[in-house]
Amino acid sequence: MRLRPLAAPDHLEATGHPGPYCKAAEPRWSRRNLLTLAGAAALSPLAAPAHASSDTVRLVVGFPPGGSTDVIARLISPGLAAALGKTVIVENKPGASGTLAIRQVEASAPNQDVYALYPTTTMMGFVVNGQEAELDKISAISMVYEQYGFVVVNPQYPDMAEVRTLNDLFALAKTKMVNYCSSGPGTGGHLSMERLARQRGLQMEHVAYKGAMAAVNDILGNHIGVILMDPTNIGAHLKSGRLRALSVSYEKRSADFPDVPTSAESGYPELQTAVSWVNFIGPAKMPADKRRRMGEVIQKLVADPEINRRLIELYAVPRTRSPEDTARIMARDLKHWKQVIAEGKKT
Repeated sequence: MRLRPLAAPDHLEATGHPGPYCKAAEPRWSRRNLLTLAGAAALSPLAAPAHASSDTVRLVVGFPPGGSTDVIARLISPGLAAALGKTVIVENKPGASGTLAIRQVEASAPNQDVYALYPTTTMMGFVVNGQEAELDKISAISMVYEQYGFVVVNPQYPDMAEVRTLNDLFALAKTKMVNYCSSGPGTGGHLSMERLARQRGLQMEHVAYKGAMAAVNDILGNHIGVILMDPTNIGAHLKSGRLRALSVSYEKRSADFPDVPTSAESGYPELQTAVSWVNFIGPAKMPADKRRRMGEVIQKLVADPEINRRLIELYAVPRTRSPEDTARIMARDLKHWKQVIAEGKKT
């Protein structure tokens, strides 16, 4: 498997569909409304670049305005400002899978109020692009949410009409080449599937796309039969029956798709590692009491009913953790993905 430099997919986009694991109230925020909100916020004074001061908090986003990471940053920024009694400036610094934003936090002094949302995709972007994700140069503060993915087929595509389980798909891949796609090279779904294919002797070839929508358009257009993706862009097509989910890569089934088994239930726990997260981080060597207080602020914000509901509408799984647990999970997953990527480069 040859790994090319990772594009900068933002694996979530705003959507009006209800989320997983608990049923939200009737959504009042459609995908269009959320993106409109993000666009308006991007033009507001809150979004304008400014020099940090003692009364200013900078929240750096590694993706353009309007993507889900940006939407969520702007979703929590008013509450963050109220809790801290300071002005919160959301700064978009897109590029290199979001790594430019993380480098900005790394370069900040311990007492500076400079923070970022750090997705799994960005951590993997460092590794795929031959850089080091230097976790000792940041302070993990809290997890914000997790995101699960599906293995999905288009029943109208040749050979896929009778593929209803992972066993059906992989039995086919034992006899012939099966092409599958994702939102970009180096994503968790891509790397997990490549590893499983190597270990189990499957004939599977990844077709990389630059972003989720291009991949979704091609599977709907019958140009490819299998896709690995979170439900943000495909949830409506799963509900309509246009596409068929074979498994969900998470610790439990989704309340919105209760008939879809987890990958582990299907006998392929290797795909469970495709779960991704987004964490709230700050500069390295933050004072312990400040780091703890910031963690408590983020945890209260995520638990707020309105913020929780809007996260669920984005098919995010709201989940906070202590600074220590967040740091442990980041170190664990970095070790795992470095190993997976190194294995892929050898083949």
